[in-house]
Amino acid sequence: MLAETKRNYPEEYKKGPHCPHTKLVEICASLTGIELSPESFCYEQVENATYSRGAIPWLETADISAKASCIKVNKLLCRQLSTVSVEVNLPSGEEVQKKVDLAQDIDTKTKILEEYKTTKEKYTSRQDILDRWRKVIFNTSCATPADEPNPHFRSIKQGSDLTEEEIITKVRQFNSALTSITGYKPNTFFFGGEHAVNCHQTPRSYDVDYRI
Repeated sequence: MLAETKRNYPEEYKKGPHCPHTKLVEICASLTGIELSPESFCYEQVENATYSRGAIPWLETADISAKASCIKVNKLLCRQLSTVSVEVNLPSGEEVQKKVDLAQDIDTKTKILEEYKTTKEKYTSRQDILDRWRKVIFNTSCATPADEPNPHFRSIKQGSDLTEEEIITKVRQFNSALTSITGYKPNTFFFGGEHAVNCHQTPRSYDVDYRI
């Protein structure tokens, strides 16, 4: 029969073994805006299972798929970095209204409004990401004048003192550190489930067959 599913838990969780990269994964998860569950932090998922038809059914075959939070977070953070890397210039409502007023037909007016809606959605999405990053970077990588001096932390009064460039640079550093663990490469098909290539504790994807 299938042995107990392999799992890794966050460092602060009551059960182990604990993920050796917990703090980095949790910080990057905060950057992406997703919440991680201790029980599904890093585990093996049983898929395509076939059970015996005897009096006591037991697992005969299955695909064991790795599910590591570090991979999930890494993928999403890469996508968000891609979104933020493209600056979006949002025209004012007055500018848009002026274009609409000057348009000669309803189709042109509709096109102008649709383009503005799309641009606004991209702008809002980018700003939401940057606002969240600003809070996380300030809380994890900065110190205030009231804190004890720390040569590794920049001392600032509030998150708004961080420039956009500083925020993006710091997020890239966090993501780069995470990528060194996961081995994830954007824009490529990631084989073998969600296992961290360079982590010795991560579950691996494989097939099991207990039929005789």
